[in-house]
Amino acid sequence: MKEKRNLTARYFSLDEILAKNDRSELIDLIQDPAKVANMQSLLAVLDELREDFGKPIIINSFYRDFSHNLRVGGVKTSKHLRGAAVDITSPDFDNLCQAVNHLANINLRVIPYFKRQFFHLELIISK
Repeated sequence: MKEKRNLTARYFSLDEILAKNDRSELIDLIQDPAKVANMQSLLAVLDELREDFGKPIIINSFYRDFSHNLRVGGVKTSKHLRGAAVDITSPDFDNLCQAVNHLANINLRVIPYFKRQFFHLELIISK
């Protein structure tokens, strides 16, 4: 049986998820079921958050290929490279803060960047 490698989300398009990556390097993502599984786990969290929040959530950065990670000054061990981190914001950031505080997922670390008005969400996974 073939492994499912499709990314599905109710509120987020593939273009939003992969927006700033070098398209030629996305083959790496497609061929890595662990990265796809990480991203699908985060997409489930994002869809639930969006449903509860009831307002648009903007993905600033999700999966990063190596080239994109270098361009943005990401660390070599960034969970974005593994599809295990996402940065989000909203035009209604204050209320997003309240919604994010209600995330009850023990496998998720939430790091707020209040001055820059975004949240970094990452899966807690073993190396």
